[in-house]
This record gives sequence, C-alpha cells and structure tokens, in this order.
Amino acid sequence: DYYARCSLLDPANPLPYFYAADCYLYLRDLLSACAALKLVIKTASDYSEYTEMKHRAHLILETLLTAQTSAQAQAYSS
Repeated sequence: DYYARCSLLDPANPLPYFYAADCYLYLRDLLSACAALKLVIKTASDYSEYTEMKHRAHLILETLLTAQTSAQAQAYSS
C-alpha cells in the first residue's frame, strides 16, 4: 500500500512498483506481483537509466508466467 502511495508522488519512477512486486512475491500474491512488474516495464521503458530494472522485471515476469502455465498444464494432465 505504501509503495502505491510512493508511485503517486513520482509516477515516472518504476522503483515503487518493483519493490511492491517483491512484496507481493513474498506474500505469494502472484497476480498482484505480475501487475506490478508490468507497471515496472511500462514505466521504465521511457528512461534509459532504468534499463537494468526493466530487464530484471521482464525476467521475473517471464518466469512467473512460465511457472503458471506449467502448473496449469500439470493440473489438466492430472
């Protein structure tokens, strides 16, 4: 909740979204983590200084989506 408030103070900064995603991952709220990571990627795209953060967010998001797809496929095969 506090990271969402921080993002209102500086909407061009993807850092609050990145830290929010980290918190959501810790809480195992994967849907919210994915949403926050998508906001990191969207916000960081406009600024070259956030290239590394954008890359990390993309890797984490890709991993989460792949894991989700694998879990769904495994559930259907059971």
